[in-house]
Amino acid sequence: MALSVSFLWSISAAYEKVAILNSSVFTYAFLIHFFLGIYFLVFFLFNKTDKGWQIKKNIPIKALVGLAFITALIAYAQYTSLTIQQVSSVIAVKRAGVLISALIGFVYFKERNYLPVITGTVIILAGIFMLG
Repeated sequence: MALSVSFLWSISAAYEKVAILNSSVFTYAFLIHFFLGIYFLVFFLFNKTDKGWQIKKNIPIKALVGLAFITALIAYAQYTSLTIQQVSSVIAVKRAGVLISALIGFVYFKERNYLPVITGTVIILAGIFMLG
């Protein structure tokens, strides 16, 4: 399963580069995130589970706007880097974002089973250094 997901992500990254080179970074980023936003908005509005509405009530609007701004900056940086770098290098660095997630899990959420996360993080770092 993980191998098939990796294969699909590799294909999508190559298509992203083709789309960006044939349009512009801003246009591609806007269209992709606009349609994803509409899809998730419709999904969220029609999904009336208690869990989804709890999340909606507990998150302040300032946090959502801040998250949206950071996500936009990340997307713009990624799509811009696709125009000037090889796809494999860009995706390797992009996937290194799991390092931040692992650190947040250890520090803030006090995760217990950290050995698999540390192992995966070390493998990701080794791959990035081999590409560089």
